[in-house]
Amino acid sequence: MTEAMYQKLLARAEATTPKRGPSKLPEGTTATLYAASQGASLTVAQIVELSLVEGVVEAKNKKGETFLIALDHVFGASLASTEDRGAGRKAGFVG
Repeated sequence: MTEAMYQKLLARAEATTPKRGPSKLPEGTTATLYAASQGASLTVAQIVELSLVEGVVEAKNKKGETFLIALDHVFGASLASTEDRGAGRKAGFVG
């Protein structure tokens, strides 16, 4: 993922981005990041806060777990909202 794609994810999610601290997704909206490195993959779901510092994405999920992932290893992201739940899961990535 590029930094431009990361910024597009925040814009699409309509995240609030303070001068300091993580960007917060609106109530009822969550993100999922898809990352891979050397044949191993990682999916981080139900993200509610994101920040990017020196090429490292810090993602906090609904459970309060924090994940640190190199931006270069993230290859896609998706957004979901509680309003979309009735329509079923959508395929594809943002970006």
